[in-house]
Amino acid sequence: MKYTFVDDAGHKRTVNIPQEYITLNTHALGITEQEAIDMWLSDEGYIVNPVVQELTEKAKQNGVGSAGVASRPKNTRRQVARKPDYEKRWLIEYAAEALKNVVNGEPAYWNSDEKIELPHLDNIEITNPERIISFTLGENDYSFTLTKHRKKK
Repeated sequence: MKYTFVDDAGHKRTVNIPQEYITLNTHALGITEQEAIDMWLSDEGYIVNPVVQELTEKAKQNGVGSAGVASRPKNTRRQVARKPDYEKRWLIEYAAEALKNVVNGEPAYWNSDEKIELPHLDNIEITNPERIISFTLGENDYSFTLTKHRKKK
């Protein structure tokens, strides 16, 4: 439905309002056709409805609905500081030192009577002090991840 009105700046405007919108709201809300048209114009930002503007401001002040979402903190869940697990840190450091000792030694593997030469270990790094060691063996990158299992109930 084409509807002509005068906007807040005093200009004459013509807009196309969906007939389904008008029909749906007149039946669902029990309002007149003109009230449905005014509601559509207000919702689409063509006119300013002072009642809607007043209620929106009141909702913002009270932090209610979608108008008040910005005023509330996004993450209300309390962050718990993790306690360091010194046992896991010790294990990771011990494993990293063992890998570094392999680098200082001869990188070879004995299979029965034959000696197999292994690529050289490089870039041994503790990525996460309680969890991950990463390193390079030849052209490939590897990592060890330490997992502490929970006690069974």
